[in-house]
Amino acid sequence: MKRFLLILGLLFIIVFNSSNVGIEPYTNNNTTIILLGDSMLKNNLYVKPGFAVDDLLRNKCLLNTNTNTHNNKNKNITIVNYAREDAQIADVYTQLTRIDNSNNNNNDSSVSVFLSIGGNNILQVPMYQGTGKVTAADVNTIFEKYKNLIDAIKTKLPNCKLFLLNIYHTYDATYAKLNPMIDLWNKLLNNYFYNDSAHLISGIVDVKTALNQPSDLTFKIEPSERGGEKITDKIIALTI
Repeated sequence: MKRFLLILGLLFIIVFNSSNVGIEPYTNNNTTIILLGDSMLKNNLYVKPGFAVDDLLRNKCLLNTNTNTHNNKNKNITIVNYAREDAQIADVYTQLTRIDNSNNNNNDSSVSVFLSIGGNNILQVPMYQGTGKVTAADVNTIFEKYKNLIDAIKTKLPNCKLFLLNIYHTYDATYAKLNPMIDLWNKLLNNYFYNDSAHLISGIVDVKTALNQPSDLTFKIEPSERGGEKITDKIIALTI
């Protein structure tokens, strides 16, 4: 009988210990970062392999997770880049169709969407109109389309955190003449954010201030490896 009780006790200890291996309090440690827009977030054609914004983002998120930086131990981070070279506002609607929100994980507050769009629309105005310049009226018209896009994103992903990238200055003489219109765009963006009574927007990513050196750009107007890293660090600071 004593032997039976001893065996029973040992079995209880084994089962109890095995059932508690690795058990931690439940937390939702899933984070999804979705990139939408243009080559500010999809600059792989302009930098060395592995140094595009999404590459740097994946590498830095992995490093932060493995080293427990930003308290990210055991956090599952998914990065999806739908941004495309030369994209304009209308193109982002196509990017949106690629997001599968049938899974609730794509529709909760753990999803952060970063949108960079509008710059190519401004660049293309002289080509479309043949005027050789961009006016304040042009920028205002484009921005109205931008606001409609924001509404579409929040309709698709109502609970996501939506971050909007402003537009940086260029240093090449060909494009620098557009900088006053870029300033107007950024002013409209800031005003829209501060008057966002519906709380559609979680924040503005100030890449204009961050990309403040000619070496931050390559091919005249695209984020370089250095510039891409600055953008990446801004995104990480807001999400993880």
